[in-house]
Order: sequence, then structure tokens, then C-alpha cells
Amino acid sequence: MPRGHRGKIIGRAGLIALFASWAAIWVAPFVMPPPWVPRVWLVTIAIALPCAVVAGVIAARMASKWWYVLAGAGLLSAAVLLADLAV
Repeated sequence: MPRGHRGKIIGRAGLIALFASWAAIWVAPFVMPPPWVPRVWLVTIAIALPCAVVAGVIAARMASKWWYVLAGAGLLSAAVLLADLAV
């Protein structure tokens, strides 16, 4: 399998992780009991967003520089969520 193809697969997995983290944060207040909502945020910030960032960087190095946008979106999402938790 060519290196660029593997990079695209990794990039798509990172994109799915990013969308799943956003969906989890948006849906958590409606689906889960209120004490569990902060835990969903914590898991998203600690696990899902760093995975999306790493996948974006790896995919950008292997396939196309456009995957850096995925890494930037993951970092921006983490920054916004951390700022929202701090306020």
C-alpha cells in the first residue's frame, strides 16, 4: 500500500475522531445525566482531540499538507473547550 494512501486513511480516522468528539459534547447534555457531562468533556479533551491532532499531523506528513487543517481544528477545539471550562 503506498504511503500516501495510508496517510489518507489516518487522516480520515482523525477526522472521524474530531467529529465524534464534537458530537459527544453537543449530545451529552441531552443523553447523559448532569453529573456525567463534565466527564464527557474531560474524556474529549484528554483523549479524542489529541488523537485527532496527532492523526492530522501524521496524515499531513504522509499524504497531503491539507491534513494540517485537521490538526489545527483539533487544537482550536481543545482551546475553546478549555476556555469554556475555565469560565
